Amino acid sequence: MRLLLSLIIVALTMGGMVGITGAFFSSEAKSIQNLFSSGSMEIVLTDLNQTRSAILSHSWEGTTLLPGSIIPEQSIVIRNNSNVHADHYDLIFSYTGSGDLAKNIILTDANSGFRYGVSPEDFESVNLITGLKGGDDVDYDIQKGSDGSQIGNIDGADGTTRDNRISLSELAAAGKIRIQKAEDSDGMRANSEATLWLNAMVDQNLTAQNANIEVTITIGLDQDASQL
Repeated sequence: MRLLLSLIIVALTMGGMVGITGAFFSSEAKSIQNLFSSGSMEIVLTDLNQTRSAILSHSWEGTTLLPGSIIPEQSIVIRNNSNVHADHYDLIFSYTGSGDLAKNIILTDANSGFRYGVSPEDFESVNLITGLKGGDDVDYDIQKGSDGSQIGNIDGADGTTRDNRISLSELAAAGKIRIQKAEDSDGMRANSEATLWLNAMVDQNLTAQNANIEVTITIGLDQDASQL
C-alpha cells in the first residue's frame, strides 16, 4: 500500500512537470508606415533678370540691329536642381517671325563664344559651334536629340548654302540638340550648375528692315542615355 501510494505521488509529480514545460511567454513588435516614394528631376535657369526659375524671359535680345551689329554676350546658368545625376541636356532653339533675320544672326566665337560648360575655358566646356560642324570634344559629345546619333554638320540645315558658319535659322532647323557627357566628363551631376554662353552678330547681307523674331530656347534634362 505504501509502495502504491509512492508510485501515485511520482506519477502526479511527473504529470505536473509535463504541464509546466508546455507554458512559455511571448512578445511581438511591428514596424509600420514604411513608405517609399520616387523623387524627381528638376531643372532651373538663371539669367541677368531672374534666378532659378523654370521659365525665363528676355535672356537673349538685340534691338535696332543693323548689318554687322554685334549682339552683346548673354548667358543662361543651367542647374540640375535635384539629387539625381543627369546623363545629358537637350537644347531646342525655335523662333517665330522673320526668316531672313534668323538666317542673318550668326553665332560667333567672340568673348566666351557659343559654349556650354562650367567655365569658358576649353578644358571645362564645349565649343558648340565646333560641335555643330561635326567636330569632336573630349568633355561632351554633340548629338541628335532625336536618336542620340552624331549630329554631323548642321551648316545648311535650313536649306541655305553652306558657308562654314552657324546661323540661328540653321540652329532651329537642326531640331533637338543633345549635349552628352564624353570621356573626360562625369555628366551633369546632381545640384550642379553649368552655363550656356550666347554670342552672335548680324551678317552684312541682312536686307530685312523693321523685321522681328521671337526666340525660344528649350532646355531639357534627362537621367539616362536611352531617353530621347
